[in-house]
Amino acid sequence: MTPTQRNELRKEASLPLLDQEIEKQRQEAVEREAAFERYYQLNRDRFADLWADAGLGWLSRAGLWAQARRQLRLEFEAIVGK
Repeated sequence: MTPTQRNELRKEASLPLLDQEIEKQRQEAVEREAAFERYYQLNRDRFADLWADAGLGWLSRAGLWAQARRQLRLEFEAIVGK
């Protein structure tokens, strides 16, 4: 639902209208995050061997997972721009 459509509903319900620019920015941020999650899902297998190390505890594997997400986030940002 677009911000304009949402504002129409809000107007009918006598609610304050949403700022169009803020809502546009929010929608773009949600779409960008969804695009990153798709990129992450497609590329996380590159790091699977790190998480599979049986000698590591869950905290160490969580740290590796966070590093992998950060690396993929940096790659994603380089591809799509900031």
